[in-house]
Amino acid sequence: MPNQHRGSGGARGGHDEERLQQLIGRMRTALQLGLRPSSRKDGELKWGNTDAQVQGQAVRAIAAFVAVIPPRSFSSSQLQVHLEEAVAALEYLLSVEHNTIYRQAAVVSAGLGRATNGRYMLRLLSPLSCLLAPAKATEAVVSAATAIQSILATVRPQISFDGTMGDDPVWRVLEDSDALKHILRRLEDPVATTSEIAECTEVLAMILERWSGARYRVGQVGAVRSSLLNHCMSSDGEVAVASLQACQALALCAGVAVLFLQGGDLLWETLAHCLYQSRPLLVNREALRLLSLLGRLSSFTTFFKGPHIQVILESCIRNINEGNRWRLTVVEQGVVVEAAHTTSVILRWAGEHHNIVLGLGIFKAIFLQLTVVETKSATNAKFWDGTPEKVDVEWKSRGPGKVTSSLRSLLWEIIGCLAAHSNSMTTKEVLSGRLPAGPGLGGITVFACATLLRALHRSGDHTPVTTVPESGSGEQRISSQELLQICKTMYLLLSSISQDVSAPTKACMEIAMKFHDQTWLARLVESLAFGHTGPSQVKPEAVQTATNLFALACFTFFPECRELLPQERTLDVLMAIVKLYGNKALAKKQQASSCSTKWSLVHQRAGIAAKTCCEEITEDWEGADTVLFASLCAFTKLMQGSYRARVIAKSLPRGRLSEANCAEALYGDTVGLLWKLAESTNVATGVRWWAAGGLACFNIYGFPSLLGRDICKILDESMFPDIIFLFKDGRRLLAHGVILTIQCPSVLPKGLILKEKKVVGDYVGHEIQLSKMVSFNSFKALLEYVYSGVVHLNLEEVDEMKVLSRGCGLDTLTNLLHGRAPVWGQPPASCNLASALDSGGYPFAQGHHPPRKITR
Repeated sequence: MPNQHRGSGGARGGHDEERLQQLIGRMRTALQLGLRPSSRKDGELKWGNTDAQVQGQAVRAIAAFVAVIPPRSFSSSQLQVHLEEAVAALEYLLSVEHNTIYRQAAVVSAGLGRATNGRYMLRLLSPLSCLLAPAKATEAVVSAATAIQSILATVRPQISFDGTMGDDPVWRVLEDSDALKHILRRLEDPVATTSEIAECTEVLAMILERWSGARYRVGQVGAVRSSLLNHCMSSDGEVAVASLQACQALALCAGVAVLFLQGGDLLWETLAHCLYQSRPLLVNREALRLLSLLGRLSSFTTFFKGPHIQVILESCIRNINEGNRWRLTVVEQGVVVEAAHTTSVILRWAGEHHNIVLGLGIFKAIFLQLTVVETKSATNAKFWDGTPEKVDVEWKSRGPGKVTSSLRSLLWEIIGCLAAHSNSMTTKEVLSGRLPAGPGLGGITVFACATLLRALHRSGDHTPVTTVPESGSGEQRISSQELLQICKTMYLLLSSISQDVSAPTKACMEIAMKFHDQTWLARLVESLAFGHTGPSQVKPEAVQTATNLFALACFTFFPECRELLPQERTLDVLMAIVKLYGNKALAKKQQASSCSTKWSLVHQRAGIAAKTCCEEITEDWEGADTVLFASLCAFTKLMQGSYRARVIAKSLPRGRLSEANCAEALYGDTVGLLWKLAESTNVATGVRWWAAGGLACFNIYGFPSLLGRDICKILDESMFPDIIFLFKDGRRLLAHGVILTIQCPSVLPKGLILKEKKVVGDYVGHEIQLSKMVSFNSFKALLEYVYSGVVHLNLEEVDEMKVLSRGCGLDTLTNLLHGRAPVWGQPPASCNLASALDSGGYPFAQGHHPPRKITR
């Protein structure tokens, strides 16, 4: 029997080969009447015949040949020759005026694209693009769009260093054939069929995704954005999915993403409609992806308002809850993970949406997926009511396979984002899970503490995958990525500005640490030293290093743990890691803009940084280098108040500092590196914040900048001053009202503009008498910070500066002076005087006058 089957298979294979040869012969016969082998231009074969009957025979012969092309046969040079002949004929047939012929040729081209995965078909791109014009028949449009997708999938865009696409031959063909114009007209055509819209939108999404320079060109048109958003709400699932994918491709350009957000309620209405429970899962998934792309912009929460926000957030939590069901399909699992990812992205920024998701019971949804309580569920309530001694730290995870490791990592990230932005508005009742009823943050914290300490204690952080034992259910494997996220979440819980979050977390950790000895803390430091100090040439794993660093930062909150650490050795290791990864971050060249010079100028006129145009949005606060961010967190926490910090602070030169004289201090290379990181605008915002926190350990407060350094040169100088501060000892300080108005308006008394000016030298200014409690040196140091963005203080000036900065509303300076952890997502203070150029409603000619010299 086996032999018979093999024989019959071989006979069938021989029959297929024979059939293929017959159809090749038929096609060559049909093409002989138009094929011109001797006529080659640029090495390409040409075909042409004006007889409609011959054209019809050629189309049918090619269609029959395409239908029997065997898979994996393109290595045969003989078959490639026949494919080139077929493509040469189709190139001509797609351009004829005969309605039936070009429609059939388009259908055959689509079939050829599916059979060959778009190979050998680049010549057909121009005539196929022309078939997308509004005057062409529906069948031809759909087939041409299908064929174009197969062609574009095989080409690799050639985008030059400056972002221009003129040297890309495929892009030139698309531009010369007006492919984008034809597609956009189809989308706005009220009589276009759903199949036309679906296929054309898929082509548009592919073009925008692969050729970045086209994004702003298309997305800046409001009618195009509105049309795509309306198609997203189509009852046809394919149209909705394709339209959402096109919006995602447009949102890869930061400029278009901002325009989407500024578009009003249509965007939120569209997302809410697409996230309805009755919509197909694929539509849900693509809507979540679009929301996550828009959510990466720091201005997201400014626009994330309105009546549809509640529905959007409810849909996110509902999809996360779906992860509790068993036997999810692949698509269902993808929607659950996408919902968790989207929720984590939009919760990175502070806003009212945090209170909404807390009120919707997000902690309950996360708790059900991460943990199962072995004892009574009242344990959580007892813990949150202030009786932590009754807490049972023994929890067990749900069984393996119930929730994937990637989903668990995202759930931990959500907890960290909520903790980072908890404040006085986040009520204790919401955090404890009483509104709505169910487990709250306390239960998750207990589980996180126990999991983290077991993992670190058992493994010593030497393995990328940690095994955490469970009671009564074997062992649960936790991936290195999930353990990293747990460490990061614990750090955010411990450093939360809300005492309702940080205090219970610290109490829980202290109880959990009683079940484990701390002998492994020293091993943790040596594990970090491996590969970062000494002659070792082994490159440590980034995830493992970041996990160790966040864990170390967590334990610095507890004095008993700090005492067990070899402090000098730990600081040496952390300095080595900061220098290694910090210098790498500064050495990275700024990525070239992915759009043409023309569109960069358009973006700049719109107030959008050119470097973010037509690039994937990367406004993540902590940045892509997790090791650098984590090392700065641990370094700053351990350095605060240490003996080494006092020694370095004393070695710094007095007066205004710069990067150059920072290097003169003890450990000057580290101080100089922190200065450069805090000054650089090419590193992540969170990295800049923690670098500034490191400088604060040495009594250097703020964010240095070249512009601020130049502006500070005119402080207390006779260069057009208009504010004169008077002190109790008779000294005076000259300043500039425009700078103070922008950077620190609370320094100026109300109604100052109405008061009489005094003549000071050759200029006119307002005199302001300061309180006897304000010293000259401290106030001048305050103005140095206002002018330059950074100030170097003597130790005896710090206490008075705390009072001044708080009274003047300088929150950034106040937080740095008190050594507080930065609020996650908070932008750094900048030396930006752009708003001073506002005309105030007056024409430029009326607002600008030549300076007058005032004589006494």
